[in-house]
Amino acid sequence: MSAADPCLALARGDRFYELGQKLREQGPELLAAAQDPTNWALGTAGLVLAGLSLAGAHGGSGPLLDLAHRALFRRPGEAMIGYRPSRPFGRAPLYLPLSDRFTGLQMVAPMGQAKTSTMEWLAYQDLKSGLSVFVVETEGDLGAKLLPLAFWLGVPIRFFTYAGSGAAMRWNPLAGDKVEAAERAVVAFQSAVASGDEKFFENFNSMFLRHSVLAVCCHAEREGRAATMTDLDRFVQNERFRRKVLGVERDAQGKRFTVNAKDLPRRTRGYWQDLYYGQYGQRERAQFVAGLHAVMDALLAQETVEVALSPEGGEPVLDLAGALDSPGLTLVSVPQGAAPATSLMLSTWMMEYFRQAILARGNGGYPVSAYLDEVHSMLGHANSEAALAFSSLVTQSRRRHVAFNFAYQSFSLLPSPLKEALATNARNKLISGGLQGEDAEQAVRMLGQTEEEVRDYRRTHKGLLGGPGTFSVGRRRQTVPRVSEEELVYLPRGWWHCSRVRRGKQQRPVPVRAGRAPKPPAAYHGAFAELLGPGSTPGDLEDDRKTTGSGGAT
Repeated sequence: MSAADPCLALARGDRFYELGQKLREQGPELLAAAQDPTNWALGTAGLVLAGLSLAGAHGGSGPLLDLAHRALFRRPGEAMIGYRPSRPFGRAPLYLPLSDRFTGLQMVAPMGQAKTSTMEWLAYQDLKSGLSVFVVETEGDLGAKLLPLAFWLGVPIRFFTYAGSGAAMRWNPLAGDKVEAAERAVVAFQSAVASGDEKFFENFNSMFLRHSVLAVCCHAEREGRAATMTDLDRFVQNERFRRKVLGVERDAQGKRFTVNAKDLPRRTRGYWQDLYYGQYGQRERAQFVAGLHAVMDALLAQETVEVALSPEGGEPVLDLAGALDSPGLTLVSVPQGAAPATSLMLSTWMMEYFRQAILARGNGGYPVSAYLDEVHSMLGHANSEAALAFSSLVTQSRRRHVAFNFAYQSFSLLPSPLKEALATNARNKLISGGLQGEDAEQAVRMLGQTEEEVRDYRRTHKGLLGGPGTFSVGRRRQTVPRVSEEELVYLPRGWWHCSRVRRGKQQRPVPVRAGRAPKPPAAYHGAFAELLGPGSTPGDLEDDRKTTGSGGAT
């Protein structure tokens, strides 16, 4: 064998050479198999199954990651907003821990952008986590969605409304400390009612109302009961009853009045004796009381309102302070209906009651998740005084363990104090699509800006006889929004641009598709509808819950 023989042997052992040789030998058999219809069908079915498997893995990655997170890393009170796009996995869940939710959440969305459905989804998770869920509504159907859910989950339900009869509880705005009750009444009156154009009349009416509430509460204490709105209505509209409550007596000449009622605060006694009866005549007193008289008459014109606000012995009464310190759903529904002024005043009164209850318990306390859907209908421009008072509570929500969830349709619907408080303190933001004009511009600014490097190209031409032109490239930094107006406006329904807080640090906005709360079985909808119908009582709620067998949600 020559010297070239070992090289020839190595070349023949090359794997590519062997593969080519096998293909040449088996080529006719492979071609025949490829042309077989049976193999074509099997190959097509294999490709379809592979595509479906990839699509299932892409779509199911989010729920699988959520299941693993809940099993290994979930913290108490944590809520999942929804799923955000994630390139390696398809989609990934987005969470808000309870400690970061205490910084507040605001949702801005025009009508029909799944605002209420998203709040229902978050509230459903809060009810499952054992938080105290507080809901006040004057518009929308958030309460109607949450009641069957809470009934299905088996959590305590505290429900107040003056619309209709049934299993709703009663509420006494004058219950509790009489000084706090007087201040609640004054804030509700000043915010929701305009009894006169002159500032003097407004101040006088608020003073009259404050001391009226104090006098009525002291009178009820002497009788061993709690004062109700019926007592206050009689006190304002009936001069004889007013003098009876105050123990008014005249001297022998009939000129000087003395107030002899026991246990009246010093300043209240001085107001009635020295100012109201001491300085003003009968005509002046009637003139000053006229504005408040009309307000009370409008507030209690509907018999159902007076019944709901004047509980009798044995009827269950909403104790808001106790409700906020225990798990369950507390729903206050004051629909506008045919009496928008009544709804506005009662919602303002309840918001002030809630504010006082939160401030009274100091730092910490049981975690509360408060949902204010269509907040502009309760704390809008017509309630600027109440909005100003409520703004101070928003700034203290973190240390009071209150997670506020605000939802409104437009920035222009909020008064300046509340808008500024939300912009600074409600750091978790959900912005939906469909915003137009100034709302879109403000939403883009709210989602933040960033700097990026931009290249500028410059080319000059000197003409035919001027020599060659020049070409230059410059670089500069430019501030651009993180979310463009086009990306914001054309966001699909149910999607949000979410800018959240994570461990105290603001995160960049990401698109997220909100989750949906499960629908309770039809039996729970029907059972709760019967409980809210005529002839039912609040005591029927627990009996029907045992019969239905609630607690089936998983």
